[in-house]
Amino acid sequence: MEIQNTFTFEDANGFEIFVYKWSPDPGVTPKAVVQIAHGAAEHALRYERFSRFLNKAGYTVYANDHRGHWKTAGTTEKAGICGENGWNGMLKDVKLLSHIIKEENPGLPFFFFGHSMGSMIAQGYMQNWGDQVNGVITTDTASPTLTQDQV
Repeated sequence: MEIQNTFTFEDANGFEIFVYKWSPDPGVTPKAVVQIAHGAAEHALRYERFSRFLNKAGYTVYANDHRGHWKTAGTTEKAGICGENGWNGMLKDVKLLSHIIKEENPGLPFFFFGHSMGSMIAQGYMQNWGDQVNGVITTDTASPTLTQDQV
């Protein structure tokens, strides 16, 4: 069975960011690391099944609850509160996490996966630090709405 553990780190604005880490079975040498950025109306634990699938393929996976989301928010009163300059703060939070990931997994290829709002975070990550990533995957990303006659 794959191993899941959790930890927190504090960002520059004093937010305590909650993180899940799923690792392959003991004795399995990971071949790469995947960082997941979740969508707006969800949380990182939603990706547990996907992470365990990746573990079986030899990947270590990390995912944090963004500011204003589930365990990072901490209480329902703080849900949705991302602080001043919240979007850029979330982007900096995932960059801090990727730094932790790379320190814990030196030399392993690093991939970034973002779903929905997380796909926009992934795009921002690529614009700022794309040279530090081996690949990016986005799902349910925003795009212009096409009309019937454009399809």
